[in-house]
Amino acid sequence: MADEMVLQAQKFINAIYGDVAGIPWVEENGKASWSVMFALTRCLQYELGITALSDSFGPTTLSTLAAKWPSIDRNTSPSANVSRII
Repeated sequence: MADEMVLQAQKFINAIYGDVAGIPWVEENGKASWSVMFALTRCLQYELGITALSDSFGPTTLSTLAAKWPSIDRNTSPSANVSRII
């Protein structure tokens, strides 16, 4: 059974990041998978300006995110794409 929110995420990844080197196309089937999670991690890294994209949400991703947005609330909201990824 397909999950509509997962399907929306898959379509978002492919539509916005489909031409970005290092971010793989994901199958649009509404099924949650590690490939979707890894793609979202890479999308976030791309938005943060990290050039060595990886499936891992490691110390570089975390420290870059914390430096850019130490706190996220309605007054410090990141871009629409980053908000969707998160």
